Amino acid sequence: VTRQALEAGEYRLVAGDGSHPHVEGSHDEADYRHLWHQWVRPNAVLADYLESCAQAAGPGETTIAVHFRAGDMRGYPHHPVAPTIEQAVLSTRTLLDTGPYERVFLATQDQRCVEGFRKEFGSLLNTLAHFRATTASETKSTPFLTASKKPQIRSSSPRPQHLYRLGLEVLADSAMMARCGALVAGSSNVALLSRVMRQSPHRDQVWIWNGFSGKSVLRNKLLWTWKSRASERFGG
Repeated sequence: VTRQALEAGEYRLVAGDGSHPHVEGSHDEADYRHLWHQWVRPNAVLADYLESCAQAAGPGETTIAVHFRAGDMRGYPHHPVAPTIEQAVLSTRTLLDTGPYERVFLATQDQRCVEGFRKEFGSLLNTLAHFRATTASETKSTPFLTASKKPQIRSSSPRPQHLYRLGLEVLADSAMMARCGALVAGSSNVALLSRVMRQSPHRDQVWIWNGFSGKSVLRNKLLWTWKSRASERFGG
């Protein structure tokens, strides 16, 4: 890419703050979508993997994509607060009952969320056989599942090539959600990427917003737990 081409505005520079790359001078989702479709192509290995995921997940325009990220979002300081499972289920149920949708695709590393959605939607629910932490050790060795700024990446990983496979699975989750007609999610880059990967915005989008967390990790976790269990009358 020549300097002349950059100055002409044909290309955008991608900058970042250390963890969140962004298009310099723009927060317009259309810019990211344009860059993605202009420059990003999966290699043969990834393309084959995504195709196998599509056959298993069966995404389509009559499917509601749901991304449920919990982990660090429950306690991480000054971060968007995670939706509760109940909020995600209610939003999905509303779209399913009122829109042209027939199935639900769920992307999450939270096994309890899978169980909650399976109880609510039964055979209408599809999900990929991706990693889900079921023990404290697996949680601590997996980025974004703890509230710590530095997750403990242990030598005894839950599986071979754990971190590489996590990245591969996140890409697949975003790609499958991009192929769905509707999106239900909290504030997460995984869900944002699915919007960028589409040729056009989802028909329906439900962005669950619970505000920002405070400074204390412990207080944030306690408040999220309370909200997830309390009735609406008492702040749930």
